[in-house]
Amino acid sequence: MASKIKNIYSNIASREVYYDSDVLPRVWDLNDIGKFDGEVANSCPVRVLSVITPESGLENASFVELGENMVVTWKISDLLLIRPTAHGGSMRNSLPQMINYQVDYLDAIQEDRTPTSQSFIEEMYMNRGVFKFPTDESDAYYGVEAVITVIEYI
Repeated sequence: MASKIKNIYSNIASREVYYDSDVLPRVWDLNDIGKFDGEVANSCPVRVLSVITPESGLENASFVELGENMVVTWKISDLLLIRPTAHGGSMRNSLPQMINYQVDYLDAIQEDRTPTSQSFIEEMYMNRGVFKFPTDESDAYYGVEAVITVIEYI
């Protein structure tokens, strides 16, 4: 049986999580990787899905063989970029919306913890703060990052 990581990504991307009561951020996922250069600031708020990289201190995937099957542990980042810090203001200005977004996100995950029939969401944590995107040398953005651990049986 093959991995369904693309289906897992699609499932997470399709969850409607509002930044504000009437603002549904656009989602960039694996198919939108090429759009990052130059479009980020004009697209905010935007959600960016990616696999966590080893440089971030977390492995993106690990696996254990069980006979002919494997158990794969995926770490997926869903990063909400609200606005560039260069546009002024402080994170405090967006704090009520950030907290509402976190509550909405948690509700969306709790509604269905099975992105595919062979996977489940084991855990999730969220951080509010300033994030550099797409690299550490890039512009800084106020945002919220959800890190989701998905267990997949292959």
